[in-house]
Amino acid sequence: MTQIIEKIRTPEEVFTSHKEAIETLNFEQLGADYAENAVLLTLDESFIGREAILTGFFQTVMAQFPDVKIAYEQITHEDDLWLLKWTAEASAMTIPVGLGILVIEDGFIQRQVEWFEIVPKEEQHA
Repeated sequence: MTQIIEKIRTPEEVFTSHKEAIETLNFEQLGADYAENAVLLTLDESFIGREAILTGFFQTVMAQFPDVKIAYEQITHEDDLWLLKWTAEASAMTIPVGLGILVIEDGFIQRQVEWFEIVPKEEQHA
């Protein structure tokens, strides 16, 4: 009998996958980066579990801005703790600064905190 042992991804491998999934809006790849019981916390809401994170957070936000382009301005990490500074641009809005904190353990994103403010483009010219 052959036993297949899967290698647990390093935090760097998980983050690289996550960054690529965000930049290409690849929801299948994005989902594979989160633990089944992961938690994503924003100031407005918490999303508990991989499915809630994908459907309640990412797909809801991204559906509003299908042409969004996200750029990472600064990435700092120490072991399993990652701090991200990012921006986003779409035809209808901009995010001048966003901050994310990720805890990546056991080959998955376990915990995430996101803070950002969406600024509609019409408000930028008012």
